[in-house]
Amino acid sequence: MADKKQIGIFWDNKALYFCEVLGTTVSQLFTIPLNEIKTGAIEDGKYIPAGMQIVTLIQKTLQERKLHPERIHLTLPSKDIIFRSFSIPWMNTNEVKGVVNFEASKYIPFKIDDLAYSYSTTNVIDKERKQIKVTFVAIKRDSLEGYIDTIEKVGISLGIIEPAPLSLIRVLTLRKLINLNETIALIEHGEKSGKIIIINNGIPEFVREFQYRLDNMPDEQPDQSALMTRLINEIRISLDFFNRQDNRHEVKQIQFLTQLKSDNIAKKLQTELNMPVVSLSLEQLLTNTAADKLEYLYAYGASLMETVKTHVNFNLSLDRIKIKKSSTQSLNFDIKINYKSVLKASALCIIIGILSFFLGQQIIKKPQKKVNALNAQLDTYKDASTSKLVEQKSNVSNKLTEYKNIRVASEITEMLNIIPGVLPKGIWLNDLKVHYFDSLTNLRSHQSVNKRQKRSAKTEEQQINSNPQLQISGYAYLEDIKGQFQLVNKLLNNLKKDNKLSENFENFTLDTVKSQRLGEHSVTFFEITCN
Repeated sequence: MADKKQIGIFWDNKALYFCEVLGTTVSQLFTIPLNEIKTGAIEDGKYIPAGMQIVTLIQKTLQERKLHPERIHLTLPSKDIIFRSFSIPWMNTNEVKGVVNFEASKYIPFKIDDLAYSYSTTNVIDKERKQIKVTFVAIKRDSLEGYIDTIEKVGISLGIIEPAPLSLIRVLTLRKLINLNETIALIEHGEKSGKIIIINNGIPEFVREFQYRLDNMPDEQPDQSALMTRLINEIRISLDFFNRQDNRHEVKQIQFLTQLKSDNIAKKLQTELNMPVVSLSLEQLLTNTAADKLEYLYAYGASLMETVKTHVNFNLSLDRIKIKKSSTQSLNFDIKINYKSVLKASALCIIIGILSFFLGQQIIKKPQKKVNALNAQLDTYKDASTSKLVEQKSNVSNKLTEYKNIRVASEITEMLNIIPGVLPKGIWLNDLKVHYFDSLTNLRSHQSVNKRQKRSAKTEEQQINSNPQLQISGYAYLEDIKGQFQLVNKLLNNLKKDNKLSENFENFTLDTVKSQRLGEHSVTFFEITCN
């Protein structure tokens, strides 16, 4: 099957960078500058907002290049993306999402509901304890909606939306420059600013942008020695911060990316940082093209989303349901009314209505006489209909069945006596509910499906005496707020380890865990279900 053309876009604050590929080969590279877009413009006496100016500019450029893509992939700049890494205690997969939401709220200055986010998880061992390392990537929903709304107004559907660092990692993966067994630091060296991306197991765990040449510096003959010193200091600051955050992984190699290959700077970094440094260039990664800006690498990585697979995916696309209201246009019809025809039709309708009324009355009177005669014969029994008698009989039978099936024995008392003994210090219960299996409903359902089969007394007894469901809720308090969640997790493990509880319950699920305030104290509220 022939390769399909794909288009990737990198949306920078100064320009849109487009890359069209066939397979993995670049067929087109072009840029749409945004520096001339103003907050609004007046054309033909009409105000056009900046967003619509961008839409018009994209449509015009695609038309000039005879491009008619049905779908594009979009990669977004790091300035709009939040990268965070943290660890949580090991738990079942179905419990991770709720805990990630709870933990992430500690590390970001926004509400979770205001973000579109994605995350990846990796099982790790820390001090002989099994944990889950979470890499959390997010963007404000308002910002993401702005990007999506603009592209959709162009008339193109959006495929995958991902952070730019992941698109760059896809290019390195294609060129076989990523080793999943190593932790590397990718340094992107621009004219005035740089970026460091620390990649572990193919995952961008740390992203930081920095400036080593201020905007107010004169352009002519900058002090190269001072710039090199600033670059080295920024790299050291980033590496030290990453090592303090996660001492399990140490950067083993630096990949130094520039527009033009710079072996001299790479050698200087290798000497100063005492670490292997590999020099990469734009020409080396985007072969056989006239690319002159590093930003094209991000667009190239976006165009490869369906061709080159990375170790992790951070798709920030929103599952949105748009309700489109159809606009109603007023229609004017020039209709000539024949008033004589209208009067004749109206008179005819009135006559038909009167005849229908009297005829209906005659038809109704005959059966009504028969009904009156039958009511006279029934006398006091006329209200006792057959259906009502059958219903009353059924109600009595159901009540009798319920009385026979009243539960007379349960082991719940013994299980409740165990609960205080497994509570860790710092936890107290707020509520405790016991739900029994609805045996009568299940018995009736079974009997309706199998009307010809007789249920044995033993089977009914097993249904009636089945295990109940236990719901526990309460609070955890420690001065160390982070330790409160571990306290809840300890309670969950204690419940699972108890032999008597394990005999009666198969599942122990942490349904809810969230931070609350009780008076002047921060506590953690939890809900656990045993069934």
